[in-house]
Amino acid sequence: MEKKYKDITQECFFFDKAVSIWIALLICISLALVYWLVYETGGVKYVFSHTSYLPILFAGIFFGVYGGGITGIIAGVLLGPLMPLDTVTGEVQVFSNWALMTFYFSLVGGTIGIISDKLKSNMLKIRYISTHNVDTGFYNMSSLYFDKKIKKFLSRGVSINVLSISWKNADEITNNFGLKTSIAIVKEFNSRLKRKFNKKYVFLHSELSKLYSLIECNTPNICLQEIEKLASEAFIINGIPYHIDFSFGLTQYDYSKSALDPFQKANLAALYAKKTNKKSSVFNENSLKDIKSNLKLLGEFPLAIQSNRILLHYQPVYDLQTKETHSVEALARWDHRKKGLLEPLFFIPLVEESSLIHLFTSFVIEEALKQIIQFNKHHLYPTLSLNLSKKVLFDFVFLNSILELLTQYDVKTEHLELEIPESVIMEDPEKLILVLRKIKSHHIKISIDGFGKGKSSLSYLHRLPIDTIKIDQSLIHQLDLKQGAYATIEAIVRLAHQLNLKVVAKGIENLETEKFLQEMGCDFGQGFLYSKALNAADSLAWLKEYSPKIT
Repeated sequence: MEKKYKDITQECFFFDKAVSIWIALLICISLALVYWLVYETGGVKYVFSHTSYLPILFAGIFFGVYGGGITGIIAGVLLGPLMPLDTVTGEVQVFSNWALMTFYFSLVGGTIGIISDKLKSNMLKIRYISTHNVDTGFYNMSSLYFDKKIKKFLSRGVSINVLSISWKNADEITNNFGLKTSIAIVKEFNSRLKRKFNKKYVFLHSELSKLYSLIECNTPNICLQEIEKLASEAFIINGIPYHIDFSFGLTQYDYSKSALDPFQKANLAALYAKKTNKKSSVFNENSLKDIKSNLKLLGEFPLAIQSNRILLHYQPVYDLQTKETHSVEALARWDHRKKGLLEPLFFIPLVEESSLIHLFTSFVIEEALKQIIQFNKHHLYPTLSLNLSKKVLFDFVFLNSILELLTQYDVKTEHLELEIPESVIMEDPEKLILVLRKIKSHHIKISIDGFGKGKSSLSYLHRLPIDTIKIDQSLIHQLDLKQGAYATIEAIVRLAHQLNLKVVAKGIENLETEKFLQEMGCDFGQGFLYSKALNAADSLAWLKEYSPKIT
């Protein structure tokens, strides 16, 4: 860091080398003028000898302790052995007189120099801190306006691109392994970029999870592919490998004053990549329109809840053996004023990534409990299943609010089933087990949704306090196409039954698939073969016809 301070001193402390030469020349001229003035006014014994303090002070201010001290010695010699005490009589100064004067001159110059050096050092540290990230020492965003090296890089007359680097699991790494590990990862990624692009890039560290780089690049898509490859390799920190999840956005550095600066564009490209489950994206106007549209949709969502335009439809879950409806899954729809009836895919992923997920989940649970009461009034008692986002799953305060709603509506907990996405299991299995045990202690049914789609969670299945696993429809759709899919589903059904769990196959669309599942002993099926998701009135009619009645 000290080296960087010196570099800044040479580069930007108010003057460059050329200016320093001019100041040194002016100090030399000032010393000559002082010598002339003292000689012409009669010699050292008169007051004009004190004017020598002016060049000494300036030398100390501009050139520090050495400059001030040396200038003081030069002034002492000029006004000492080279200057008579009285020019009229020609009386020469005694050695002790001019030696003491030289000492005082150098002392004053050196003292001023020490004070000046200290002030410069403090100012340079402030300058460094304002233009660099304190943790990593890399440039921050302020350096774009104050650092000459970056300005020089941007004015090279070549194609410069802004790379936005969004570190998606930064908080997870920092919370579990500490800030030092996260800093080491940032430094390692910078080293990889440096090896690849050498002097054709500048690395910027804005905040822990947000990084940037200015890169000289003529082929943006190829550059992104190379950067993705650099990021895909495991980061080995202190012998421990870490998987780091980045999203990248790239755009050309725009020197014109447009509505969006290049860093905003790069951020939007990275956001678009994240929203579309891609690793990277190059900015274009179409992606900007999509993002703006999504943000506008998200802004309309609270009012949609207040005005009851978020509707629940219910898709029946069919017993493959008795041919009766066993349960229903609540699926949200948005009756948008302009866009019509929106499927969950168009708005739930947006809501899940925002703080609105708590408002939405509370609304859905409350509406579902009201519907359970309506079913019960008609002597219909299906289990009603609801999907829980991982954001609310690990929020114990929110889980308590669910229990309060159950008490408020006087609904038996066994009529409610909460669906947990399989992807959550591998993220933090131990914490998940604690959460599920708390839910299960209140006799609420629990199912794992989307089973077989993500990373293998079989090793944890026997430890989870659950009732049902729901095989993902992507696996069911392959059933009549791939022999491997048949063996996989059959193994899942067999394992689930050994663990006393029920199995639901989602996405059944034809009789052949149903037959395969029946042969395997799968318990329940769900899909368009039986029914699409129905509104409240139609689902009530369906249940009256296809579900067992309890009187």
